[in-house]
Amino acid sequence: MSKPTCEETLQIDLAEPAIRRVIDMRGAAHGEITWASAGQEIAAVVYEWNSAGACLTLSWTAGGIRERQVIRTARSRPYFGGARLWLYCPITRRNVRAVFLPVGSSVWASRAAHSLPYSSQRVNGKARKFKLLLSQHGRTQRRAKMRQLLRRTSQAR
Repeated sequence: MSKPTCEETLQIDLAEPAIRRVIDMRGAAHGEITWASAGQEIAAVVYEWNSAGACLTLSWTAGGIRERQVIRTARSRPYFGGARLWLYCPITRRNVRAVFLPVGSSVWASRAAHSLPYSSQRVNGKARKFKLLLSQHGRTQRRAKMRQLLRRTSQAR
């Protein structure tokens, strides 16, 4: 069995609007983050955000075992103003935008720490070209159908 990709694991990504609402750099918050697949909940993590301590505490159950992890955060000042928040990977010791929890792991860490590929890295060049060709063919067919419908409606008037 091959390693899971980033898209197949649980992730907390600071670029996601839902996560941004949870983590307010000026306050404290707590709650639950859930993941669903086909309308069914597949995982839940209880979080506590403390801006004073600049840390995110995560609690979850995996395989019947309660797990808890504190993820430190860091702030940087972009050139265009404001502040940017980073999660600190406990394995690579780098600031990252997202942390991942693959199946079977008990540590939230960066993509590099878990050696997670992107799903697009699993597709070879020929398959990518074929997929592009199919999407272009589909677009051409949809455009032809749309033109046909427009002709019918204009003729009916």
